[in-house]
Amino acid sequence: MSVRALEVAVVGIVLTTLAASGPAGLLDAPTHRPTALGDGTADAEVASLPADDLRIDPGRFGTGTWYLRVPAATVAVNAVEGTPRLIYRVEVPALDLTAEAKRLIEPGDERTVRLAPDDVGIGPDAPDGPVEAQVTVAVQSFEDHQTIHERNVTVEVAQ
Repeated sequence: MSVRALEVAVVGIVLTTLAASGPAGLLDAPTHRPTALGDGTADAEVASLPADDLRIDPGRFGTGTWYLRVPAATVAVNAVEGTPRLIYRVEVPALDLTAEAKRLIEPGDERTVRLAPDDVGIGPDAPDGPVEAQVTVAVQSFEDHQTIHERNVTVEVAQ
């Protein structure tokens, strides 16, 4: 077989595959998980949110940095339409800090979802005393924003 014949065969296979997997084709293209927020809604309810466990304590291993530690939340999700996302946010205005975890959801994600924000570094100095934080869990899309939990809590500073 000549190189030219091999090239024609490869091009023919590629074109046939593209035609067969197109909108009018016989093959289904694999689906993928969405990577961007879209329109949609979902019913959601907080299953576990240990907001009273928020704390500020020193870093480990002699880092010399204080951290806002945020416990994970779990949210029960039902009736998902489109591609909304869950947001779990902890804001500490006095320290200008925000810890946040987001997760896109789509139809078929009717389950309990765990959201765990990363710890947030504060710096070498701890606050002088407890600080106030706002804890929010919401379902968000381009067409809707539904807050399903909102609460103010006091965050203790480790001694």
